[in-house]
Order: sequence, then structure tokens, then C-alpha cells
Amino acid sequence: MLSWSYKRLRGLRSRYLAGESVADLSEEQGCSPKSLTAAWSYHGITRDMPRSNHRRMDWTMSGLRSIRDRWLAGETLQSLAIEIGSEVSTLDSALTRAGFKSPEIAEARRARLRHERNGLAVQKAYILRRDSEHSWRQIAEIVGWDRSVVHLRGEVRKFVARADLPPPPRRSRSGRALE
Repeated sequence: MLSWSYKRLRGLRSRYLAGESVADLSEEQGCSPKSLTAAWSYHGITRDMPRSNHRRMDWTMSGLRSIRDRWLAGETLQSLAIEIGSEVSTLDSALTRAGFKSPEIAEARRARLRHERNGLAVQKAYILRRDSEHSWRQIAEIVGWDRSVVHLRGEVRKFVARADLPPPPRRSRSGRALE
């Protein structure tokens, strides 16, 4: 069993901060990398440097607020994390700890994005029905509608009424417009 002195651990830590790897230092000491980092934690000697390809994130509340606002506007956490040089899980945890990403907020965001996506699909469906000879089933496949074809038809009718547009022409089974 190794006996770690505070002075010895500080020396190893300063060598680590100078660029030596934990694996090399632990091999030299005859222990596993996990026991060396555990000894640093136990004795209150923190690892000031993050892992080799990660940088330490100093989050500010205003920075997290702006990230939250962009996330709520529809950007993905993955794209935001790449932009700021962070891991997705780190960013997600920081937003959650700051109270900016509760399950209720996430569900509201998903519902709003789904509504916007469905709204665009309904507009596309209206245009396709008006300008092409596709059947409702074909239109549903083209726009990526994940509900029933009858539901899409109903949503297009509601869209037409809200936007005060002429309804799309009725079509025969072959796709020709019925006059």
C-alpha cells in the first residue's frame, strides 16, 4: 500500500500540470491512474487542468442565459457545445444546475418546435395539393407527416381558413382536378 505525503502529491501534481500524463506518473509510482487522482482529491489537491483535449469551462450566468435563449430558439445543444468548445453533457449539466433546463422547459421547447415543424409541413402540403397531382397519402410522405393522412387533410383545411386562402382543388383518384 502506498503512503502518499502531501508534499509528494503536490510534486506529482505540478509535474502533471507541466504536461506529464497521469498514466506515466502513476506507472512511475507503482499505482493506477485512478488511485493517483483519488489521492489528489482525498488530500484536497485538485486537478486544475482538464483532460488533454478539453478545456475548463468558466460559466457565467449571462453566458448560460444566452446559450439557453439560443437553445430555446431551436439550436441544438450539440451545435452550441461545438461552437463554444465544450462537451454536450457538460453544457447540459451546466444549464440544468443553473435552473435553465428543467424537464418542463425542455418539454415546452419540444412542443413548440414540433408545432413549428408541423406548421411548415401543413404549408408544404397545401402547396403540393394545390400545384401537383399527388394524393394526400403521397403528400404526407413527401412532407414527412407522422400522423394520419386524415389529420393532415384537416390541418390543411384549418390552415386555409386561418390564412383566408382558396382551398386546394378536389382531385379524383387519378389526381386530376375535379371542377
